[in-house]
Amino acid sequence: MKHLILFFSLVVIFFGCSGSKLVQPVLKESVEPVYPYEAKVKGIEGSVDILLVVNELGDVTNTRVLKSSGHKILDDASTEYSRKLKFEDYSLEGWPVPVFIKWRVNFKLKGIDVENGKINVLAFSKTEEYRHESIETGKSSLTKLALENNFHIDFSEDASVFNEKNLSQYNVIVFLNTTGNILDSNGELAFQKFIRNKGGFVGIHSATDTEHDWNWYRELVGTRSKNPEEIHKAVVRIIDKNHPSTKDLPYTWEVEDEWSMFTNKLPDEIKVLAVVDEITFKGEEPVLYQPYCWYHDFDGGRAWFTVGGHKSENYSDPLFMKQILGGIKYAAGVE
Repeated sequence: MKHLILFFSLVVIFFGCSGSKLVQPVLKESVEPVYPYEAKVKGIEGSVDILLVVNELGDVTNTRVLKSSGHKILDDASTEYSRKLKFEDYSLEGWPVPVFIKWRVNFKLKGIDVENGKINVLAFSKTEEYRHESIETGKSSLTKLALENNFHIDFSEDASVFNEKNLSQYNVIVFLNTTGNILDSNGELAFQKFIRNKGGFVGIHSATDTEHDWNWYRELVGTRSKNPEEIHKAVVRIIDKNHPSTKDLPYTWEVEDEWSMFTNKLPDEIKVLAVVDEITFKGEEPVLYQPYCWYHDFDGGRAWFTVGGHKSENYSDPLFMKQILGGIKYAAGVE
């Protein structure tokens, strides 16, 4: 899979007296350039040189493409991005002055790394017990999510990838419907070190039906599942919208999924974001408080989990994918 790098350079153009000293341009408010989805999927690359007109207050008042990339979609994206930039005030000999800036944006489909401030995700879907048919659909939807939101994602079911060297290139690990004991002792140690190094974890659906005999993992994910219920519709209620995974969701949301019971109540330090409305829950056991989505800081890192994701159709639900995107952003520490 290809990934992307966006980088830029600038040249200041000004006119003044010989010996005059210009305070060099400093970005006051930066925005991330957006690589157009249509360009990424078609493998379109290119560089765009733009002339920015910046007034005395540091606002971009006008833009003009000096050198086209040869692709209108990249030229338009560069122009839209450049208009949102905000610079510190410029001065010539202490006096505020407008300036012209030559700004270059390079669109390259290349490897990216954590040092560039990007999100690198490893999605792991190994199963030793029940295997969900939705795993392949989940992979496809996560791939699309990564392309649309400018992050890198790798997929694996090979437990040998859980070693310190390999995990160091990621800042989020997703367990996508994993089941059973999927890691050996060396993999467990590497995973622990990853989390203790400020790594992030995202668990989807049966991630609570994983690593049954490993207490550290149980504390990471919060609980273990038991006795899955029949698939039926239920209402999810958002109880905390001050989180990237729930901020764009409606307060009530009807979901058709498989609903699991849990072996224990979530610890008090875990923050619940959404619950299943007990009136709409059809489980055989009486339920007063059924958590649906939660998160917590854990052992130096961050962990987020959603009950949803049993059905393939869940991954074509925009609300469900918004939830997962927010979970990934939280786990990566960017929101």
